Amino acid sequence: MKKINIILDKFKNKSLNEIIIKTHQKLNTEIKNYIEYLFYKLKPYKFDGEKFSNFTTGMKPLFNLNNISNLSSDHKTNTLKDAEELMEKKFKVLGVEINDNLEKIKWNVDYLSGYKWSNNFYKKIKLVDLNNNADVKIPWEISRFQNLITLGQAYNIEKDEKYTKEFIEQIESWIKNNPFKGSVNWTCAMEVAIRAVNLIGALELFKESDLIDNKFLSKYNSILYAHGEFIINNLENKKHTTNHYISDLVGLIWLGIYFKDYNKWSIKWLEFGVKELEIEVKKQVNEDGTDYETSTSYHRLVFELLIYTLIVCDKNNIELNSALKEKVKKMAYFIVKITKNNGLIPLIGDADDGRLFILNNYFTWRKDDFREVLRLAENYYNELYICEEYTNESIELILNRKKNLIDKKEDMISNEFPNGGYYLLKNENIYSLIRCGTLSCNGQGGHSHNDQLSLVLSVRNEDFFIDPGVFVYTSDYKKRNQYRSTFMHNTVVVNDDEQNEVSDYRLFEMKERTFGKLIDFNENEFSGSHFGYKNKHNVIHTRNISITKNSLNIIDEVTGNDKIHCKQIFMLSDKVKVDFDLDKNLILCNKDVNLKVISDSKEIKVEKSVYAPSYGIEKETQKIIIEFSNINSVKIILMEE
Repeated sequence: MKKINIILDKFKNKSLNEIIIKTHQKLNTEIKNYIEYLFYKLKPYKFDGEKFSNFTTGMKPLFNLNNISNLSSDHKTNTLKDAEELMEKKFKVLGVEINDNLEKIKWNVDYLSGYKWSNNFYKKIKLVDLNNNADVKIPWEISRFQNLITLGQAYNIEKDEKYTKEFIEQIESWIKNNPFKGSVNWTCAMEVAIRAVNLIGALELFKESDLIDNKFLSKYNSILYAHGEFIINNLENKKHTTNHYISDLVGLIWLGIYFKDYNKWSIKWLEFGVKELEIEVKKQVNEDGTDYETSTSYHRLVFELLIYTLIVCDKNNIELNSALKEKVKKMAYFIVKITKNNGLIPLIGDADDGRLFILNNYFTWRKDDFREVLRLAENYYNELYICEEYTNESIELILNRKKNLIDKKEDMISNEFPNGGYYLLKNENIYSLIRCGTLSCNGQGGHSHNDQLSLVLSVRNEDFFIDPGVFVYTSDYKKRNQYRSTFMHNTVVVNDDEQNEVSDYRLFEMKERTFGKLIDFNENEFSGSHFGYKNKHNVIHTRNISITKNSLNIIDEVTGNDKIHCKQIFMLSDKVKVDFDLDKNLILCNKDVNLKVISDSKEIKVEKSVYAPSYGIEKETQKIIIEFSNINSVKIILMEE
């Protein structure tokens, strides 16, 4: 029955003409795929090292190995500790801790559910099956080879060939279990691209080892070249483009630089990648520096893809236009401006912990700390964005740390990002980031949540109202939809309905109904509305939020229909303790910060809930629910001792 519902859901709200066009396109695709499958069966691709036996890349490396000796003893100790765990085939990806002391890595397995994707022609592999709980992101994440960057650093610190042996063993094992176009790890061009970039980076770190002989290097280059061939023939540029297509282009640029002395096709990869990346950044990065997918986590991923690519292009005399460079700088500014005083960032919208490189703290890096890549941007743009007290030596591996940076911290006073739909109210005590704007990809809703007029709240660096994050994507469609629902965000629910329509089975679609609209904004006050309940319930939700030094005030008005039932939702940090005073006002405590919540409506209850601090990890917390009819005011006061 579920399969039938999924099929019907795909054709929901589509006209007969749209269904005919869709069917015709599907038929053409099937014919092309079958022809490609015949070539795959009749002439299997072999990683032929002979073709590359005389090839040596002229690419100038990303990593500056001369600076390894300058790293502090703490950095080296932490790197070596992580490397030892990786030597034992331990991983920590997407909430899954792999600690089996395995002799071989299971490249095609979801370690959490135990599900294994059998090798087959890549277009015949079913990545998502809503009837099971397998998560394809887990084998994908392991096959990104981001662990090799830590192993490579350890090799350069110790000059111990055991790390090189592990590197070679993993590469050979992966090749054996992942024939070209014949496994789950050859099904997504973005994954292929990120893996290619990490393979290039890893080779830079191991290149001085005596174990890297010509035979291994030739085969390694044949694998890398196959990555380029796959990407160029499987570009993710159909429909609306996203971080996936930017990843594809970044992969082509890096591979194009690496192989530019090999043949004309690699030069075409480079030229195509540069041209298309300039177009995509203009399209996907808004004028206010926000990523148009309306997710702070994906903003970080795209920013990393771009800043590392700018650096490697500069090192190799590849010119990217000034408009792209300016957009990337604006992306840095956005991160700085929404960073809390404790250095962390709210994870708004979807979040899957995506990175290009993991330079340090492989097992323990914080998903809401973006300062590492900001330090890199500072040295690239010669500007100081964050406090000098924050130290991260990873940038020494890539760029020489500059002194006398131009201090830009005082310029970071603008808190309004209308293109991305973020508004920040902030003073010495209070931090509140508010969401009000269109859905991701100009209304497509791929990585958006039902969070219009939702806010997060921190007081004196302690979190009180939080965004719930993302637990999983496709392994549990019910959980996926729960975490992107209105009921999990700090906004108003009307008649127990969703702001925007959420499909049970189309997990990366959300039909725009809200059309969030700013009414007024200044440094102390926000006012906005959305229309998500207009057609179905004939009401418009308007929210006014204002701050003083020691308080935050919320007024919610739902107008147009008196016969409605509303709920204010406030998701609490799991660190918050809840109590009531003698007047039945809520008292919220987080460490030594105490807040009093005074509501006009006294229909208040506190329920158990859940949140996800990172992908794949779910924790218990609580949420406040305040019921009202058309209008309610909530005042949150900082209680001084």
